[in-house]
Amino acid sequence: MTTIEVESVLWRFINRNDFKAMNGLHATDEGGSAKHIVLTSNTDAITSFFDVSAESPVGDPVVTHWIDLIPVEGAPTSEGPIKITCKTDRRGGEWRIPDQDNDRYELWRPEYGFPEPSDMTWRDDAYYEDYPPIIYFVKDTEGRFHARAVYDTSPETLEKFPQRLRDRWAQSRDNENRDNFGIEEFDGELSFDA
Repeated sequence: MTTIEVESVLWRFINRNDFKAMNGLHATDEGGSAKHIVLTSNTDAITSFFDVSAESPVGDPVVTHWIDLIPVEGAPTSEGPIKITCKTDRRGGEWRIPDQDNDRYELWRPEYGFPEPSDMTWRDDAYYEDYPPIIYFVKDTEGRFHARAVYDTSPETLEKFPQRLRDRWAQSRDNENRDNFGIEEFDGELSFDA
């Protein structure tokens, strides 16, 4: 097993709208629906973490980047890449991971433990009582990216993570304001086995 030294972790708590979108549950009889995960409108955070530009060379309102990933042994196609886009004309620049219904990243699929719609409660805030998932990217100290997920945010599952991440993730799940996005800097002080 290889030990990865962690530079930083970018995470997104999958709220109820995200989960419905990535499972195509916003679809209508007329077709069409949001199927993406909104990361954030914090362009500086995204461009700095992924070392990408929010500028389109042709002035297109959608900027696209492909993030190559270090593959996970035993998980075919886990090297991605994952597509991220910025809709520059929405909310000051909304960064997304598009079409996670039809083109979902490998480790964010039910085959690996990601919850299915039937696993979740849909009434009011009961969704959050089911310990919804978190997706996250790890940038290692060599500047390479790894994508993972916490399939449930129960206290028992979060116990495996560093205190700083555990606290932020538990707050996201329990916070009425739903603080859904963050980047935690570790500067090599954290490692994990890949």
